[in-house]
Order: sequence, then structure tokens, then C-alpha cells
Amino acid sequence: MAGRDRGHPTGRWLRRSTATLVVLVFAFAAISYQLDLGKRWLGWDYPSPVTEPAEVAPPPGLTLPTPVNAPVVAEPTEDRAADPAAVRRALAKLVRSKKLGPHLAVAVDQLIDGETVYSAGADLVIPASTMKLVTTLTALETMGP
Repeated sequence: MAGRDRGHPTGRWLRRSTATLVVLVFAFAAISYQLDLGKRWLGWDYPSPVTEPAEVAPPPGLTLPTPVNAPVVAEPTEDRAADPAAVRRALAKLVRSKKLGPHLAVAVDQLIDGETVYSAGADLVIPASTMKLVTTLTALETMGP
């Protein structure tokens, strides 16, 4: 080691100390996250967009209009049994349509007891999106079959 100055760190020591520092920072971050130390030590108590979406402030510079309550578009109705003949008439033309493709299945069940009112098509299918099902249910409940 002739010619080396003992006052300067060697490359090996520098690499080891840097790696140790990185590991310590990651360990502290993980512990801080698990123990929620940001809230306790630094006062970081931000509302959660998952559990408290109304409490989350908009980004700086964004002004939002004051929300107003939406008007009622339909009155609640009493549960009643669907008429199988009316459901069949309402869906028959749609089920026969070639625009919906060859792999079509339709099943309408009573909400009261789960009894099948109408079914057509294949037995094994992948269902449409949940929102489409909710929209269809709402339309049938509001407007009837």
C-alpha cells in the first residue's frame, strides 16, 4: 500500500458504508411505514382517499364548484314479482339479434326469491360488467319490463 494516504477512505470502505447507509434508510422507511411514524412524529395526518374521500383537499390551484344535491329521478317502489311473459316479450327481439354475437346468454331472476323468470342461450358464459348489470336492473325496476 505504498503511496496511499491513510487519511482518505479506500474504495472498499466507501462502498460498504454507502451500502450500509442505503440499507439503513430502507429499513427505517419500512419501519416508519409499518408503525405509522409519520403521523406520530411529524404530524402527517392526511385523510385517506379510500376511507374519507370527501375530506381529501383538491390540488392547489384547482377550484371546484359547490356540490348540490341531485334531484330525485325515481320514487322507490314496492317489491313485486316480475311477469315472465312480459320479460320474454321485452327480451325476445334482443336475444334474436345477430348484433350481440353468437355467445349470448340471458338470465333474469326474481329479486324476492331468486327464482328464474327467463333464460336463453348458453349455460356457461363470462358475465358482462357489474355496472351493466346494475344499470339493467335499475332500468327494469324503474320502467318495468
